[in-house]
Amino acid sequence: MLIKSQEVKRHDEFIDLSKYTQVIKSNLNRALLFTLVVTMVSIVFVLSMTPVYKSTATLLIEGENNNVVSIERLVGVDTSKQEYFQTQHEIIKSNVIAKKVIERLAIGPDSSTQTLLSYSDEALRSSQPSAMLANLKAQVSDTLYSLPLLNTILVKPRAIKDDQLADFQKLEFLKQFKSNLHVSPIKNTQLVQITFLAEDPDVAAMVANAVGEVYIENHYESQAIINAQASDWISGRLAELEANLRQSELKLVNFMDKEGLVDVSGIDSLASAELTKLIEQLANARDRRLAAESLITVLKQNKNADASYLYTIPQVTNHPQMRDIRLSEIEAEKKVSELSKRYGPKHDKMIQAQAQLKTIQDRSKRTLQRMVAGKEKELVTARQQERSLKHELAEKKAEFQSFALKRAQYETLQREVDTNRQLYDLFLTRQKEYDATSDFRNVIAQITERAEVPFSPAKPNKPLIVAGSAAGAFSFAMIIAFATSALKNTFERRSDLKNRGQVSVFGSIPKISDKKIGKSPINSRLYSDQSVGVFGESIRNIRTSLSIGLINEHKKCISVTSALPCEGKSTVALSLATSMASLEKVLLIDADLRRPSLAQRFDLDEECLGLTDYLNGTADLVSCIHKDESQGLYLLPVGNHKGNPQELLSSKSFRDLVNAVGEKFDRVIIDTPSINSVIDPVLIGAATDGTLMVVKANSTQINQFKFAVGRLKEHNIEMLGAVLNQDESKTQDAYQFSGTYA
Repeated sequence: MLIKSQEVKRHDEFIDLSKYTQVIKSNLNRALLFTLVVTMVSIVFVLSMTPVYKSTATLLIEGENNNVVSIERLVGVDTSKQEYFQTQHEIIKSNVIAKKVIERLAIGPDSSTQTLLSYSDEALRSSQPSAMLANLKAQVSDTLYSLPLLNTILVKPRAIKDDQLADFQKLEFLKQFKSNLHVSPIKNTQLVQITFLAEDPDVAAMVANAVGEVYIENHYESQAIINAQASDWISGRLAELEANLRQSELKLVNFMDKEGLVDVSGIDSLASAELTKLIEQLANARDRRLAAESLITVLKQNKNADASYLYTIPQVTNHPQMRDIRLSEIEAEKKVSELSKRYGPKHDKMIQAQAQLKTIQDRSKRTLQRMVAGKEKELVTARQQERSLKHELAEKKAEFQSFALKRAQYETLQREVDTNRQLYDLFLTRQKEYDATSDFRNVIAQITERAEVPFSPAKPNKPLIVAGSAAGAFSFAMIIAFATSALKNTFERRSDLKNRGQVSVFGSIPKISDKKIGKSPINSRLYSDQSVGVFGESIRNIRTSLSIGLINEHKKCISVTSALPCEGKSTVALSLATSMASLEKVLLIDADLRRPSLAQRFDLDEECLGLTDYLNGTADLVSCIHKDESQGLYLLPVGNHKGNPQELLSSKSFRDLVNAVGEKFDRVIIDTPSINSVIDPVLIGAATDGTLMVVKANSTQINQFKFAVGRLKEHNIEMLGAVLNQDESKTQDAYQFSGTYA
């Protein structure tokens, strides 16, 4: 809040109130004279106006149907939606209602009712031009329509014949009638006000009431017609729907009888269970076959192998007999090993132990042979069982598919029966509803407040018209005076900026039409666009004059600002940096943290890293600097890290950044906000070698520019000079450098 109040205070400081006072004093007499003339004319006009009376009737539009069954459910509209009430408002204002009201009240151009609404018989007749005026108008029209260019654009209207005059008068009367009829809904209610304006107060009240009554009666008539048509249509459809229902039921019965079906429920689940069981049995048979084949293959391949190797096979090891033999063999081997340590090979105990071991090994071989024979028999049995199960599963699948097809046909026929029955029941119900409520008249609206005959005219409000004319005339005169003064308080050409602004001017940039650049922000490609070569030439002239001064003063880093927003400072900074990038290594920094634009102009991602990310310590400098390959220009956008702009720009990190990039780049251009709006350009200028001011031709006022220059001097920021943007002057040296570097 403190920052905003300071900005408002600074904004008020450069408003010169004495100048506006002087403008009022110098133009007061002319404004008063103009006001007097307009007031006298308005008085004469008001005195000639005919008073018009206004009468209003209030109509309540029912938003919901009464709690009675009705045929309208088939042909009616949804009365719960807002569009329903808008539709009713338009119906009240329609030509149908207007014509019926005119016919009921017997008013019109050929009736005896006078002063309906400033459009009586005399008004209609007087609206037709006299013979002399008609001939003159016809001659002028024929001349215009015969011109070579106009005859292809203008379409000559058809002349009204004598037998068409009555219809034309009725049409004009209808238009005038509707222009004086106003239908306005009351907000947040279902009430509608019907207002009619007429010169006769009795006619105003009579028409307002008649519109509401005719609207209600028109609804009853339309409702009766719709109900009768719908009832006839339903009656005709009932017989057709009944025949369709009977035919679909007969098809279903014939199908069930032909296929021998009594009830399809449960059959599909039973078939599914049988298929599942067969699949499980087939899987078990396949597992047994594979296990037998695997064991037989291993044993045959290793029939000459050592017994110790065969014992490593899981199928052999897990066999009960082989497991017992293996234990016996291990004990025999252990016994032989123990005896060999005490006795020689020919000792009786040693011979007896080896004989026992040999017996066990022989028994192991015989057992393996019997195992192979048993597994071969088991394999044959498993294969036979597998083939049998496959055959049975195929038969069950075929049977299940056949039943699924029948079931699908059954469901199709059953859905057709259900659908036909629902339609038949629906139409039968609607017919009975109509028979029970055919004499009921659903109320669409009712008049809650009838229009009364007004005693005083609604318009014209003569004192208000005269006072408004006087105030408007005086205001208009003052606006013209201030506008004229404001137009003279700007810089029109470069010489104005140099003489009245008292600054060095590096050049001016011509105004480019929107037809050439479109509505989108100017990007770096405009500099090299040959169709607007004068723009690029003016930028190069500014670059040359500015570079000379910067080289002499050894200045590398400059900031670009303006007095107020939308003066083209970002465009100048972008174009100037682009032109310099063709000669040296240039970095363009977007320091306008409040309204950044450079990233968008270079088609960078909105969330790309940039200045704020580096100042907040969330990214390194290399990641924040982006290069535009087409222009050879380096860009440091604003970034996506939010923060307080003044805190970031006044920090030591920002000053260190400026010094760092000054060492790495030949030239650094910094785009800043407008200096009269925020303090940011002052903070940025304090860290740079100088500031370049951009001034918009025919827009920036002199006092605004001087206030901006004063702010720079107040903070000891060097003002390098100014550039005039959008220059529309056509002098020979409009875009050449003038003056000396300051």
